[in-house]
Amino acid sequence: MESGPDRFVPNLQEFKKTVLAFDFYKDIVDDQNSDKDMKSVPDHFTSEQHYIDTMLPLFWQEGKMQILRGKVMEMGSDTEAATLHKFRLEPPWIRLDFIRRKEESMTRLYGQNDLVLLTQSEDPFDEEAVHVLALVDRAFGVGLDVTVFKGESERFLQVARLI
Repeated sequence: MESGPDRFVPNLQEFKKTVLAFDFYKDIVDDQNSDKDMKSVPDHFTSEQHYIDTMLPLFWQEGKMQILRGKVMEMGSDTEAATLHKFRLEPPWIRLDFIRRKEESMTRLYGQNDLVLLTQSEDPFDEEAVHVLALVDRAFGVGLDVTVFKGESERFLQVARLI
């Protein structure tokens, strides 16, 4: 039996870096109220790069609004306390392992690659609190392991100081 051509597996590292670098409040919450000067979409594209240059900003704008929608409609203002157990630097990523309360770990279920907002505040809409977006790697029992992107902005430096 002959095997077919190798299946293309996209590299999502740049996508993950972009999403995890978003400042939830400035790039996502504040964007919902700003008037964006978005390019109009032409009937025909002159090249692959022309298509990317036109569609990528629209893609990211829609993605940010979907993140906000998910937070507001599905999670509301619920928060969950967790204690940092350990961390690992795997540039450009930081892996964080948290321990959650048993009661919350039984009622809040996370799946791999769920996007979560980590914040110091009990109020998830407190823009002044140190915060960062993270992807869930694993949630098992009371453990919650996530990945954050180690950016270069002041916000990422604040997160690093807390770790």
